[in-house]
Amino acid sequence: MIKLLVLLSAITLSINAFAQNPLAKSLQKLHGRVVLIESLRNAGHFIDAHESSRAKVTGCPQSELVQTVWSKFIVHYVGTYDSIKGWDNEMGLIVLESLRFRDHYLDMHDSKYGVSHHVNLTKAMVTPKDQTWAQFGVVGTNLDNVALRSEKWTNRWLDSHTSGFLLGTMSGEYNPPSATWGRFKFRFSAEISVTSNEVARLENFTDAPVKKTYEYKKGVSTSTSSTFTKTLEFKVEAEKNFGAGAFASGSVKFGASTNLQWSDNLSQNITEEQVVKIEVDVPAKTRYVISQVRGSYGPNVRIGSTIIQTKSEPIR
Repeated sequence: MIKLLVLLSAITLSINAFAQNPLAKSLQKLHGRVVLIESLRNAGHFIDAHESSRAKVTGCPQSELVQTVWSKFIVHYVGTYDSIKGWDNEMGLIVLESLRFRDHYLDMHDSKYGVSHHVNLTKAMVTPKDQTWAQFGVVGTNLDNVALRSEKWTNRWLDSHTSGFLLGTMSGEYNPPSATWGRFKFRFSAEISVTSNEVARLENFTDAPVKKTYEYKKGVSTSTSSTFTKTLEFKVEAEKNFGAGAFASGSVKFGASTNLQWSDNLSQNITEEQVVKIEVDVPAKTRYVISQVRGSYGPNVRIGSTIIQTKSEPIR
């Protein structure tokens, strides 16, 4: 009985720790989402899935973040650290997959750069959630200022190094670096918003039903000359990130800025823009106000959904 009570107490403590852990909650909400990880040492510089297979930290203008694929990673949430390893309740455990090179994951590698370790991109056919080389503990209060610790060598922390490489540099196992070389910010490549926009008013002033037609645009359009919105990488990013509910972590906002629900079938919406024509029967003495749910991904990308809302008003 005593052992059972101790076990139940341990489970309760773990649950309470998770409930009190805003960072772990935020990381769990980012599971499956596409993020950028920005250096606080060098603002505007991001972890780079470089073609050399050595991870780097590279600068990118704000205006190019949406179409830049090397800076994007899919978050695979493993769990709360306190429930896995017994440390404090400020750490969540994740694996990071490159969007540029799918099935390639950040790896705290054996190879050295001076006294530090290189961070490589290593291929795995199955997400290596149980492999310490790919696991990173995320420590902090909010996602706008975190440190990332290797679980392969728990005294190695990600380092936005002056060499331009992303390295694993020594700090105490339970002593995350406070200096900016070891501090990072998670973010999306663009702010997401979702709104409902009127696309048509269909009015029938007669005493009998009348067929009327309206049209709307569905799919992706951009106000720039970039063709990135036509790529598989953008389709993956948009589908994953538009599915995120709105939440904030410190100064960083994720997901849609309204409480409107995006379509469950996002793949139908992340296509090249096209005009859709719909014919409806408008009842006698009735006005239909037709609205479409539309999204934006930053200032230049618009996405028209297949969610159509019809409001019926009597005409007197």
